[in-house]
Amino acid sequence: MNWKIYIILGFISMFAPQLTAKHIIGGDVSYECLGNGKYRVTMYVYRDCRPQQNAAQLDGDASIAIYRGGSRYALAGSFQVKLSSRETIDPPEYPCLILPPGLCVERGKYEFEINFNQWPSSESYYIVYQRCCRNNTINNIVDPGSIGATFFVEITPESMETCNDSPTFDNFPPTVVCVDQEFSFDHSVSDTEGDSISYRFGTPLVGGGLEGSSFTNPGDATACNGVKPTPPCPPPFEKAQYRSPLYSESNPMGGNPRIAIDPETGLITGKPEIQGQFVITIVAEEFRDGRKIGEINREFQFNVAQCDPTVFARIESAVMIDESNAVMRSCGEFTVPFRDSSYEERFIDTYRWTFNIDGKEEVYREKNVDVTFPRLGNYQGQLIVNEGTDCSDSTDITISVLPDIGAEFDFAYDTCIAGDVEFTNTSFSDADGGITQYIWDFGDGGRSGAREPAYRYQSPGTWDVGLTVVDGNECRETIRKKLPYYPVPAEEVIRSQIEIACLPAAVRFDNLPPPVDPTYDITWDFGDGNTGKGYLPEHIYTEEGEYDVGVHVVSPIGCEVSAFFPRMITTQPSPVSDFDYNPARPTNLDKRVTFTNRSEAAVAYSWEIDRLGSYSSEDLVINFPDSGIYNVSLIAIHENGCMDTLTRPVDIEPIVIYTVPNAFTPNSDQMNDVFRGVGVFLGMQNFVMKVYDRWGNTVFTSTDPTHGWSGTIAESGRQAPPGLYVYLVNYQDARKRPKQVYGEVLLIN
Repeated sequence: MNWKIYIILGFISMFAPQLTAKHIIGGDVSYECLGNGKYRVTMYVYRDCRPQQNAAQLDGDASIAIYRGGSRYALAGSFQVKLSSRETIDPPEYPCLILPPGLCVERGKYEFEINFNQWPSSESYYIVYQRCCRNNTINNIVDPGSIGATFFVEITPESMETCNDSPTFDNFPPTVVCVDQEFSFDHSVSDTEGDSISYRFGTPLVGGGLEGSSFTNPGDATACNGVKPTPPCPPPFEKAQYRSPLYSESNPMGGNPRIAIDPETGLITGKPEIQGQFVITIVAEEFRDGRKIGEINREFQFNVAQCDPTVFARIESAVMIDESNAVMRSCGEFTVPFRDSSYEERFIDTYRWTFNIDGKEEVYREKNVDVTFPRLGNYQGQLIVNEGTDCSDSTDITISVLPDIGAEFDFAYDTCIAGDVEFTNTSFSDADGGITQYIWDFGDGGRSGAREPAYRYQSPGTWDVGLTVVDGNECRETIRKKLPYYPVPAEEVIRSQIEIACLPAAVRFDNLPPPVDPTYDITWDFGDGNTGKGYLPEHIYTEEGEYDVGVHVVSPIGCEVSAFFPRMITTQPSPVSDFDYNPARPTNLDKRVTFTNRSEAAVAYSWEIDRLGSYSSEDLVINFPDSGIYNVSLIAIHENGCMDTLTRPVDIEPIVIYTVPNAFTPNSDQMNDVFRGVGVFLGMQNFVMKVYDRWGNTVFTSTDPTHGWSGTIAESGRQAPPGLYVYLVNYQDARKRPKQVYGEVLLIN
């Protein structure tokens, strides 16, 4: 047969492995008769566009085949159709549910026109597209990751007789539905001729496989079992196998009751009970005058996921005992405030409060309401938000109107003398049994369960005191009061702490008892003619003697107390530690050091030397083991036990010595044949010697101080002529200080 195709043909490589078009999730094909055997065909292909390994894009050139026949099918032709458009399908908007993240569905459109010369035909034409593969996570069919899909449409002789258009699907299926949530989707079609349509579930069709998809799946990618059959293979098409008994053609999503499709309207309804991915085929059969003239199929993957609800009916101050029931107490108040705390507030539009009072239902529509109850007792109520919508939620509440309870207390204490605070409790409860529990919070971390406690604060402050009372109905009431506590200690409890100190004596005064702290105004008389202020003052005594100390304390609220301590401080003379050492600049060449004690008013001594230990002699001679800096301390001890310490660093300096001769005779007589330096090289670093002739040419270089010049020229190896040469030596000593030696040397043959 002959036909005219309005498309641009593409080229397909037959050799390189093809990416599996994972993850194909659906497709459908429809046609429009333009007259005289000319048709416009539209194909939609849907794919999962989440980033995934080995996933391919939509085919830029889709391989299409046309078959003709009834029981036997002949290939009438094949060609490539370019992708004409693509779009991303947004997930559905559920007004009060949060969808799982990461969903992505892309729809590609392929459209072409074709002329059938043999038209109308006594046999059907089949327009076919096949591609592998599906998502391997699909739940309801066997081995989904290894099989592809077939999307086709049949143009029957009955359809050709009247130049009939196929039906077309009106709506795009939701990319996700929520588990355990009622849903409905209008999967109906439109038909330009007004034919009767009957709807049913079908079975997904297999098309293509894994051959040629990768080097681990070799084969012909264009074969019927290949990843991209080219041309697509003929009818009859293989059906995918459902995972029975849970899934079947009539129950493709499992569960009981099952998801259903209305055969007359195409409305899909139900409550999915199983999370997962389910491939579903919808068949819309077209009838005219009671005779079937065609059908179209749509295959699509439904994602059933856990969606998080966002609307919850909640009541402030009520205690939830489960997801939809709460209890609330009103103690002593017959008018009860009900404050809404439902969320998410942005999804809530209406409120409905109902209360059963003496058999009569009272209804309120405000967000917050105040309800007056006639007497003590239990009452039932309910809060409904978004009543009558899919986003509705409710909470049933039991309100107990109970006898009154009140918390009250007073306190008494001497505001200026530190002591106990006496608390008087005047709380009450009208409940049977009265108050059963007292909870005191004294504000400083202290607690009590007594009815009328006495409490002593250990530090001053304005304390926030709280009392909570609880009765047998579990009603509770709390009251809080400020208690300013700024007494001064009694004079007799200020401790007199006698101290003997060595001159110069730095004495810290810390003998003030609680509740005195830095917020108090404290004045000190140190007894030596000096005064000071502060909570923990320090004073330095410089003269030997006995000193009386006085203190005056004023609290933040003006309470005062004074104390006097005779002969509180006794100061004693101290020795003076001193020493010198010889040599004044010791080195590694002579590490023996003599220490001479110059201390005064001392009767005993102790020497401490880093890394070497302690010595008790008056004078000291030390042979230091190595160069370096040693801290040497001398502790001088007075006959009264006072001590003085002097520490001095002693540097045993590492000396590097490098001396060079002014002439040498490289004549192999074993006497003065080599020009090199002598000395002490220990610790020498980065040594470089260079020797130059009179024209400035380098004749010798060495980086080893023990390696000298034998009189040969470095580059040629020839003996240098007699005469004067210049040398330059650079190095660093043991402490990385740069050193330089230079001069002239006479070469004599």
